[in-house]
Amino acid sequence: MNCVVAIRMAPVASITRKLAPNWRVASIRTSTAGLRRRISHGIINTKANAQMTTTVVMKEEPNQSSSSPRSSASSSAPRNVATSAKPTRSKPPACRRHSRRAAGAPSGSRRTAAIAAVDATLGGNVATQQASYDAAWHGYAGGLSNQNGTADDQYYLSAMTLKCMQDKSNGAMIAGIGTPWGSSKINNDVGGYHVVWSRDMYKFANALITAGDAASAADAVNWLFNVDMDPSTGRFPQNAFVSGQPHWNNTQMDEQAMPIILAYRLGPSAYNPLWPKIRLTANYIYSTGPRTDEERWEENPGYSPSTIAAEIAGLVDAAQIALANNDTADAANWLNAADYWQQNVIAWTYTTEGCPNVNSNCNSTSMYMRINPSGAQSGGGLPGGWNPSVYPNPNMPIVIGNNGGAHRAIDIIDGGFLELVRMGVKRPNDPTITNSLIAYDGVIKQTIGSNASPAWFRYNFDGYGETNTGDPYNNSTGRGRLWPIFDAERGNYQIATTGTGGAGAPYLSALKAFSTAQGFISEQIWNPSTMLPGDADNASGWIVTTPAGDTPGSITGSMEPLNWAQGEYINLLADIAAGRVIDIPQVVCSRYFACPLTPSAGQVQVNINVNASTQYGQYMYVTGNTGTLGNWNTSLGIPVDSSTYPVWKNAVNLAASSSFQYKYYRKNSDGSVTWECYPGNGDCNANRLLTIPASGTVNLNDTISWN
Repeated sequence: MNCVVAIRMAPVASITRKLAPNWRVASIRTSTAGLRRRISHGIINTKANAQMTTTVVMKEEPNQSSSSPRSSASSSAPRNVATSAKPTRSKPPACRRHSRRAAGAPSGSRRTAAIAAVDATLGGNVATQQASYDAAWHGYAGGLSNQNGTADDQYYLSAMTLKCMQDKSNGAMIAGIGTPWGSSKINNDVGGYHVVWSRDMYKFANALITAGDAASAADAVNWLFNVDMDPSTGRFPQNAFVSGQPHWNNTQMDEQAMPIILAYRLGPSAYNPLWPKIRLTANYIYSTGPRTDEERWEENPGYSPSTIAAEIAGLVDAAQIALANNDTADAANWLNAADYWQQNVIAWTYTTEGCPNVNSNCNSTSMYMRINPSGAQSGGGLPGGWNPSVYPNPNMPIVIGNNGGAHRAIDIIDGGFLELVRMGVKRPNDPTITNSLIAYDGVIKQTIGSNASPAWFRYNFDGYGETNTGDPYNNSTGRGRLWPIFDAERGNYQIATTGTGGAGAPYLSALKAFSTAQGFISEQIWNPSTMLPGDADNASGWIVTTPAGDTPGSITGSMEPLNWAQGEYINLLADIAAGRVIDIPQVVCSRYFACPLTPSAGQVQVNINVNASTQYGQYMYVTGNTGTLGNWNTSLGIPVDSSTYPVWKNAVNLAASSSFQYKYYRKNSDGSVTWECYPGNGDCNANRLLTIPASGTVNLNDTISWN
């Protein structure tokens, strides 16, 4: 049932805030003569020279049982498979509350309440309502960080858009207010993008923290653990309505980890009250990962670099939360897993035999695969059970969703490997990262316009987008188009690798170029017509045509605004201003020698350089008689990086003007531990002694002999 109400000059938010839970705004149509919208100091002001009428169509949603989510077959396609309403492109979204009727609630009383709320709004003083509405937005924007004076209108618009996407009753944040290609669909889907993916919500709630709105992010993380999470297992569904009722119910392992990462960034006031639930989720990751049923494109199972990056970061953050709550046993298990996955992600997902471009370096390309589609090894316990049953090789097939065809898995590349840097798991200059960038740019990068703005496809042979004749996505003959979020991801990477904010500026300019006139960023933009390179199985390539009348760089009919993209605009602008990637989990990147951790007051940085010979599958660690070094617990010790083998390196910050004992050990491929032989007291079992000065740095240059 739809309820159509015409409102003169009524702020839409004042109506939707009062809607009964089983009513939602299905569409908003504004009729006006002389209406103009402007952005002033980041605030969206609506000024009317003449009469304005807004028509709000309210739709009563049926109750949907959580026992009948999308089937596995349906949800193997991207999250846009069923769609219903085309997103508005001409005006900013009104704040809307996306609630659903509680099971068993009588629809008659809800309908009556909705009508009464509308009547009350219509009877109110419009000028007073508008003044209150505008003042609230000015107050919100005024409380945001101005990023050292660099915040622009689009930054404030992005933050306000994200704030609009949050349910005001419980903190849930939806992925978008519309449904991709909705004009071609019948109105029979209550999902669309107006449901919650924990991955998307992590991305833009994280951006709100960066923007200075930690309160909204705290509400979001509380919703995740208190409403969305399965309290018996700690598992998060693929996506859910704001009630917490699952919509699509597959398991995506990055979506298990990201709520933990978000909670940890918010600090003890957020994560300590949630500790029992965080523990459940971390143990779910430990026992279920690193393999995922679906990666971030929601299409294929296996071992995904982007998913594994999130899992590692989630477990390392969870271990810190566990230690803060005096749980060393779980912390030890989670760090063991995180370290093992960090040490093996290359073996699991990196190839030196790829052929993403049949015309260039075919069968000799070194790169991270989009995904290794194999299952996990069976039997034998851990750590062996974490390994894939098949490692990357030329005989590994994959069938791409959206009719992208059958291919060798080692020939399919996406930008997900950059998450290894974003999550602090690998250094920006790691050779596996830089090699993959060559293939990534060579196969799926395009440039647009006179400024040669860079843009990327999701992956080669992507079928999620309009057809080559311009018809809406049909799950059969579509062609994936360019995604602006990849400019933000690349800009973040360039800042991380150079240590300068200016390195991200060209990518922020590209995001602006790909935005609407109002400042909204879409999921996809039209590409210059091209033929992407063929691979070993499809030498003829992949034709991606933009029809006449559609301009490369302009938005397609997919989704606009995409909240993930608005959040990434905030992140990139802030990172440029800060000269660093603000949201890299510091405890992760410092553990894996991916970034330096600045010493706090009263600390001194200790640079570890240790010469040690090992065999393949063995990794070096250091521990000692302080919590920072693990208190002699070999599961809590600090890994030492092998990139300059046989010299292993890392850095830790220890208390100034103090002394510590420490010792090196190696972890073997079966998980066992071998201690170094350090002579003293007539045997090899002595400990090393370290004295920390009051200031400066300490450089250790040690050499190992083995017991």
